[in-house]
Amino acid sequence: MCPPVRGFQVHRRWWLPSLSAALWIALVLALNLSDQRVAMISADADPCWHRRQGQWMIEHRAILRADQFSHTRFDAPLISKEWLSEILYAAAGNALGWTGFVVLAAALIATCLGVLHRQLRAENAEPLTAAGLVLLAALAMSHHWLARPHLITHLFALAFAWSLRWFDRDRLDARRLLWTLPLLMLLWANLHGAFATGLVLIGLYLLGALVERAWRRAGLLAALFALCLLASLINPNGWQLHAQILDFLRSSVVATYANEFRSPNFHSAAMRGFLALVLVLVLVLPRARTRLRAADLVLVAGWGWLALQAVRHVPVWVLVTVPVLADLLSPLARDLFAASRWSVLGRFSERLAGA
Repeated sequence: MCPPVRGFQVHRRWWLPSLSAALWIALVLALNLSDQRVAMISADADPCWHRRQGQWMIEHRAILRADQFSHTRFDAPLISKEWLSEILYAAAGNALGWTGFVVLAAALIATCLGVLHRQLRAENAEPLTAAGLVLLAALAMSHHWLARPHLITHLFALAFAWSLRWFDRDRLDARRLLWTLPLLMLLWANLHGAFATGLVLIGLYLLGALVERAWRRAGLLAALFALCLLASLINPNGWQLHAQILDFLRSSVVATYANEFRSPNFHSAAMRGFLALVLVLVLVLPRARTRLRAADLVLVAGWGWLALQAVRHVPVWVLVTVPVLADLLSPLARDLFAASRWSVLGRFSERLAGA
């Protein structure tokens, strides 16, 4: 799902895991062995709903097309936006009960953050800086750690963002981009209704290319957008899925009563990670030595505006902003660690981090 990592060597003892692997292991264990495992399935009723619908599809070997579980809308036409995810969660539930839900959700969360850390190290981010930013990202995203299909969207959004970022920097060739992302989009459109996130990411990079007057790159991104849009139509409901999602997003009831569509409450403890990353971004921008690319500015500002409109967009903002912050902070950290009084920190390596 991610671009290949070239020229990235991990200097550690062969018997120790990399820091990315260590983060993955720590997150999986922490989520499965702490009180968070209960919150992941009891914070709202959605896990029960997804499990029941997925179980129905497993039992009937068919995609659910009529509401079977609503008292007031029984047998009404239904367009399932996450039918494949519901089957996966239900299968995990059949195998391990509610523990299966927690194990699957924990694996998705840990994989997303582990891949994010791997991306930062592949881009030569300073080790301590990369680890600190990923931990801040975990804090900012923890409010969304629920055993629901949206966790799959976070992982796919990261795969799209990493691929587009490397294409923008000429580290990923156009041919690989043009066949990989449409295939991912086909899968994403059947796993979760927020697949439009991928289209928005492509659109923001396209806008960045237009600002830079990189016409060839803009043309390739426009072609990629069209291919991904076509790929998203390959689902059991075709274009009706897109129409249903647009109706859902325009609903005044959803905007009024659904917490995830409300603006972030910065008085809430759940938003401390998000607020900390915003503060780091504000502080580091004036001191940035490297010139930000137009795509970076468009991406951070565009998703920042979306995140301030609805809390559900905060995780994607985190995933696209952390690599930009790593670019800005790593040179500053290296200069700091080069000073004699901080040199001991500069000698920190993944050889110790794995332990």
